[in-house]
Amino acid sequence: MALSQDDYTNHVAARIEEYVDDKVPWQRSLWQLGTVLVLKEVVEYADQFRRGAMKDEGLKYVCQAVKDQCAKDPAVATTPTAGRLEELLNAPRDLKNEYLSAQLEHLADRVGQGYLSRWAAVLKAPATPPSAERASRFIAAHLLDGELSPDAIKAWLRGLREGADTLDVSGLCESADQLLEEPPRKFVVIVPFRRFPEPGPRRASTDDERSLTVLDEASVRTKIGNSADQFDVVTGGIQVQVTARDAAAAVAHAQELLSRLLARLSVSPAYAAAVDLHDRAVVAGIDALYPLSQQRRTVRLPSIDLSRSILKVRPYAEADALDDALELLAYFEQGTPGAALTGGWAALESLLVLPSDQGVLAADRLAAIVACDFPRAELTWLG
Repeated sequence: MALSQDDYTNHVAARIEEYVDDKVPWQRSLWQLGTVLVLKEVVEYADQFRRGAMKDEGLKYVCQAVKDQCAKDPAVATTPTAGRLEELLNAPRDLKNEYLSAQLEHLADRVGQGYLSRWAAVLKAPATPPSAERASRFIAAHLLDGELSPDAIKAWLRGLREGADTLDVSGLCESADQLLEEPPRKFVVIVPFRRFPEPGPRRASTDDERSLTVLDEASVRTKIGNSADQFDVVTGGIQVQVTARDAAAAVAHAQELLSRLLARLSVSPAYAAAVDLHDRAVVAGIDALYPLSQQRRTVRLPSIDLSRSILKVRPYAEADALDDALELLAYFEQGTPGAALTGGWAALESLLVLPSDQGVLAADRLAAIVACDFPRAELTWLG
């Protein structure tokens, strides 16, 4: 049965809100990147292929996957560049030519211009619109790829609901397009520390957009103002200046830089035991406190408890692939995103690939496992 216009709009808005809610079960969350970003990832993959870091098989695989996504995205199919995009993705080995790779990057930029406006036009057309599930996925992915934070997207949806008696889905797309047209701004993020070594470097420069400064206690208390009462002990802190679309996104950028800093401090004999930071940050000019959390990186393995094998620890000489994988997964929640991804993927490969296997098999086998687990998880959630 076809949804009414109001039901369709509410379904799209509700799914977008689910995609940016970190409490939603894994099978209901957003799994795809936006079309513009995946096109640019093909360009990066082609660059690595030309350097010999990637195999031809992998480039072919990623081109096919992106071609399929472009075919399902009406905001790509309605552009004059759609035919040329398909030609380039149909011939992955041609992308070793730097000129053709640059052409693909240019076409990706053109797809990004007015992307949500084209979605609005598609949804205004009298023809049957794409499914609400598909529309919500493409729109939400594009907003997140545009570096809007989940908090900003939720606040935007809340404002739309409160500010309009009726809103069709094309109007939602036009409003989202205006949201992305606003240029990023500079934010100053302050992270107070309970304990920080002194004396230390007064300033460590990374780049012009993300300058990092070490602050003493008096400076931190001055900069965070009334928020100082929310922290039990403050002995210093870090100030990070970032360019972002909203305050929550600025905190996420600052946390990424902070995690890299803490990784360096952890291997320093002088600093390793002398750092203790608070779990909240302050954005200059905003009274609210922002949590410093590692969202969606929680690893839990209930089967290890159910099988009563939690205490069955064997020495390295007797350990099997499962023991090694558990050891790697234990660090998935710690450290920088890059280190977590590397360790997590190494754990998967240790379980899914034999030394004698050839080709990109870990991804294929993991996809099969996830595909089988998806309906079970969805039915359990519904039940």
